[in-house]
Amino acid sequence: MEEFEYSGVLAVAAPLDLFCAWSQLRLLVVHLAEPLKLGDLDKLLSSAPLLRWLHIVCPQPPPPLQPQATRAVPCAPLHTMKHLESFQTRGCAFDEAFFATFSFPRLERLALGSGAVRVSHFEQALERMSACTYLRISDDALVTLARPTTKPLALQQLFVSSKDCRGRDLRCLLRSSPHLVELDVDEPTSVTDSDLSMMPAQQLRNLRFATLAVHPEAAVSARTIAPFIELCPELRELRFPAASVGEETIDELSRLYRGRTRKTGFTLRDAPDAADNLLWRFDRSGPRKPEKPAAESSDAGDEEGDDEA
Repeated sequence: MEEFEYSGVLAVAAPLDLFCAWSQLRLLVVHLAEPLKLGDLDKLLSSAPLLRWLHIVCPQPPPPLQPQATRAVPCAPLHTMKHLESFQTRGCAFDEAFFATFSFPRLERLALGSGAVRVSHFEQALERMSACTYLRISDDALVTLARPTTKPLALQQLFVSSKDCRGRDLRCLLRSSPHLVELDVDEPTSVTDSDLSMMPAQQLRNLRFATLAVHPEAAVSARTIAPFIELCPELRELRFPAASVGEETIDELSRLYRGRTRKTGFTLRDAPDAADNLLWRFDRSGPRKPEKPAAESSDAGDEEGDDEA
């Protein structure tokens, strides 16, 4: 058996034993009826070294009745998954020992979604994923980083929606990802004032799209938006789906950039994927508010200037 893909919920006894018996397994996409406990994925991966594609959804395992001993972390990876390109899970349990046991030199996509994900020193795991361009952390997964990675990551898309993601972890992720193109920080993660101020300074010169769910007490102002415009030259769209950007902020941005132009067009929105929520535009024609649907604009280019931001 080389490929197994099942669209329904698979309810069979000991499914892990079944999969581990297929040493030639290359693709596994399955939704299990029973949870996988800590250590089960270790067994599966070590039994299937040819895996290229692994997508597993299962119920989150219940919390242990008694505190469990921390698993020993090996000094160096014991297994190299030479072929694995996509590893996406939801409900599965992970810890630091799992990511210390395996290296993933060809992994391009990683998704961790489960409150049973508890991984410290995640920067060390990322350093063994040199090809990873897509990372999703969701469903209360807890990954912590003590520092940025020693070498820049290949990461281009980062999606974070976990209440356990802290500002320091996000800062280390961004500092490690100079090639980042798309950033999406969604609820229940919330971006604070300090997060807003530190993000543009993380050398995100390739960032094109950013969606930020801000904390209710965070202030979205011209002072916080301007650094994104100045320090992220490729940024095309900045969205605040959970915040209302006030009219005074828009007016202040227009005053700040009056007489200037921007080579890469920039738009500001306060809701994702909604054309009617365009709040402000800044491009080669200068800064301006969107035209009213019923009005014809005769001065769209009145504020052109000689400088480029």
